[in-house]
Amino acid sequence: MARAIRSGAADRGILFCGTGMGVAIVANKFKGVRAAVVESELAAAKCRIINDANVLALGGMFVSEFVALLAVDRFLELAHTEGTDPELAAFLRRADAEIKKLEAENFR
Repeated sequence: MARAIRSGAADRGILFCGTGMGVAIVANKFKGVRAAVVESELAAAKCRIINDANVLALGGMFVSEFVALLAVDRFLELAHTEGTDPELAAFLRRADAEIKKLEAENFR
């Protein structure tokens, strides 16, 4: 899945494991992947809006099937900066550009 995002074959992905943390750690080793561990619908929304996460990592030990479905729906329907005021959206875009510079410097 991380390779598909890196190559452009996929825009987003969803990963599952016991805690969500292991799969997120591995996925984040790939350039262009921003995996976020979430345990709620709100966290899924915020990881998209604020952090432009493109991979949702869910842990079966902590997230019920019902909450997982809500989180996945929110993650897939939202865009980076969606619903934010213009000043915050501009800040988030600048932060995103800085993250991309760090990634370019530190990933091969």
